[in-house]
Amino acid sequence: MAKAKKIMLMIFEIVLIGIVVFLCVISGTIAVKKSSNLIEEKFFGKRNNETILELWHIETFEGGSASRENWLNLRALEFEKLNKGIFVLIKKVSTEELKISVEEGKKPDLISFGYGVQNYFENYLVPLNLENRKNLKETFLLSGEKNGKLLAVPYCYSRHLLFSTNEKIEKAGNNAKDGLDNLLFSSSYTYKTKKAEKIVYSCVFGGTNNPGLSVLSSKENAIFPDSEKTSSFEAYLNFMGGKASILVGNLRDLSRLENKVNNGQITSLLCEPFETKTALTQNLAVISGNSEKQVLANAFIDYCLSGASQYNVSRLGMLSPCFNIYNEPSILSKVEKLSEKIEAVKLFK
Repeated sequence: MAKAKKIMLMIFEIVLIGIVVFLCVISGTIAVKKSSNLIEEKFFGKRNNETILELWHIETFEGGSASRENWLNLRALEFEKLNKGIFVLIKKVSTEELKISVEEGKKPDLISFGYGVQNYFENYLVPLNLENRKNLKETFLLSGEKNGKLLAVPYCYSRHLLFSTNEKIEKAGNNAKDGLDNLLFSSSYTYKTKKAEKIVYSCVFGGTNNPGLSVLSSKENAIFPDSEKTSSFEAYLNFMGGKASILVGNLRDLSRLENKVNNGQITSLLCEPFETKTALTQNLAVISGNSEKQVLANAFIDYCLSGASQYNVSRLGMLSPCFNIYNEPSILSKVEKLSEKIEAVKLFK
């Protein structure tokens, strides 16, 4: 009898353990499923109510000290927090990818672009309806208009600058007090080494994707050969390599050269504005044919032109088309003040 009771007790313990294990498995499955649902909602929103805006980002010129694509991604995250269920998917594409996609009938809802590629999609642009257009300085507002309709707006911009050092100008036999603009084509010189005679050209520039600078190539004897065929970065390397006295550069070059100053590799950096116009604007426009998405796309552009977003342009090391965003005595503050009367080149004819 005692043996039978012992056997019954063992069976009961086994069944009890089995029930506990079963409940744990079920509980774990439910927990995993619930967690999966939470992750899906967190990262993708509730499937039935989400709207995704696709934004293509194309760069045609060097920017400042940070990535414009990353800047847009940060603004998108902020916009998504304020607008539950709305997501902005940003995709960086090349000029060639843009051309092929448009030819194949593929188009995004929004586009971020620099000067030189607008002809590929101009006919598909939807007029903008923006509350924060009032924040834009007049020249930048006019730059995106065509036939009285606002088709695009810039959210940041760069400009061309002249760079040199007192040492480079003195080696050319000139005085920096005369101004780099006046010395641009008169700072060439030659010097002899043990092997050959070397020439230092008066100036160098990167003409690739730099609208307007190709006109400098007419001064052949003063300008580093084939500058119009080289990139901005190659021009910077030629300048740093002692092949030219003056660099016609941009805000990315300002960032590079400031780092050289901070590292003690350059002393007496000279920086002056060049030209009174700029085509180096990064713009936003709407392409979507879907009326609901058009409204949301306009809302995102409005957010990018808001005060909060525009003051974050300082993190790009670029200039705002809306406000003065830099504090003295930074060199960007000086560039900003010198750019108050700059004229933005019109995007559309």
